[in-house]
Amino acid sequence: MPILWSEPNLDDERLIKIFFLTLNAEEQALLIPYNINFPTQPKPLLEYTSFITSITKDLYFGIRDLPSIFEKGEISYGLRDAILISLIKMFLRTGKSLRYLYLEDIDCSHFKFNDTTITTVDLVLPSKVSSESKRKLATRSGFKRKSVISSEKIVTVDGLIENLKENSTLTTVNFVSIQMGIKRMKKLIKVYYKSTVLNSLGVHYFPLCNKSGKLLATYLKRNITMTSLHLTGNKNIKNIGKTLGNQLAEVLCENRTLKSLKIQYYYLQPEVGKVFSKALEKNNVLTSLDLGFNNIGSQGGIELANALKYNTTLTSLNLSRNRIGPEGGLALAEALCINTSLTILDVCENHIGGGPTQLTQSIESITKLPKALGDALCMNTTLTWLDIGRNNLGKKVGEALGDALYKNISLKYLNLQKNSLGPDAGRAIKEALYQNVTLTDLNLLSNGIEFEVFFRRNPSKFKHMIIDNNW
Repeated sequence: MPILWSEPNLDDERLIKIFFLTLNAEEQALLIPYNINFPTQPKPLLEYTSFITSITKDLYFGIRDLPSIFEKGEISYGLRDAILISLIKMFLRTGKSLRYLYLEDIDCSHFKFNDTTITTVDLVLPSKVSSESKRKLATRSGFKRKSVISSEKIVTVDGLIENLKENSTLTTVNFVSIQMGIKRMKKLIKVYYKSTVLNSLGVHYFPLCNKSGKLLATYLKRNITMTSLHLTGNKNIKNIGKTLGNQLAEVLCENRTLKSLKIQYYYLQPEVGKVFSKALEKNNVLTSLDLGFNNIGSQGGIELANALKYNTTLTSLNLSRNRIGPEGGLALAEALCINTSLTILDVCENHIGGGPTQLTQSIESITKLPKALGDALCMNTTLTWLDIGRNNLGKKVGEALGDALYKNISLKYLNLQKNSLGPDAGRAIKEALYQNVTLTDLNLLSNGIEFEVFFRRNPSKFKHMIIDNNW
């Protein structure tokens, strides 16, 4: 029973009915003004909700079935909120195994997290949606069109922040599409500063302003509890990313607790790569760094690659979609020949094999690239996961990688999709795979390589393999 109910399908109408039967008098009182006809079945003998571990977004989709449950034609926005608040209060009261809670566009002042088992909360304010999207969503969910996901609705974020003061188990809070202004950031940091439990923070899809970023950086320099910070901006950022990048790089020079740092879509610019490079040379605590989607360019890639020659603690690095080009790719390949700590590297979509308008100085790097990447996979014995897909690597790099796979003894996952490798490189890779004993996950999609016969003859060699059926 606990296994069946640990992660139930929350948009199932039958479960919604059971949830309503579990509401106590206080939780039902929130719905009385709406004249709801509650289900009349007997209350379950067993409190099934005590086994649930996660309340996900599916619960919000589940409300689309409520008109049939309550014999109503439409669900107003006010009723939708009352239903969600009642159910979530019930989950917090009965959830003896509850670890994760998803909250969307809702007043958080109604919820108390003390005396619960919650460890992670995601608070989401949906971004603006088009009229057509609203119409489709309204048709799908049964909501009144005017009440569907309004970008102007104010979410009581302060209610959540206030309740963080009293929790004893909550470790991670993620704010999604929510503006964290200077006043709100001050309140949040004050809570984190006093807490001995909260150790992870995420602010996604709404960039921090310069003042909020500076405030956060100042806190992190003195912090001794936060281990994870994830920040995701958006494509409309201008100069904020560069400032924030410099501030957080300075933090890494002093902070001795942060183990995971993610800064995506902040467009840090190439010069920030140099600042992070110096920080990584000094920092001996950080194990995971994600700088994806930041346009650090070839110079930024070169600077970070140089840091990898000296850093001995970083195990995971994401530089996807940063336009590091052939120069950055070459520098990383050379660093991998020396580095002994990195196990995960993502450099997908970086024009490593060259772009449509290639600069003259890149030609030399492109020429050296096949041997450099081949040597990296031959000499490196710690890297287990490599995504180098969508980089226009070409035939020569593909052949060099094929030769390297003969000798590589550590790689388990390799993504080479959309690299224009061609049949000759395919044959080299295929021959190497007969000898390689570690690679279990391989993506060769869209490379003009015929692999179906090999895969049929060796079905147990790979846990997961993506190939072209009609190459």
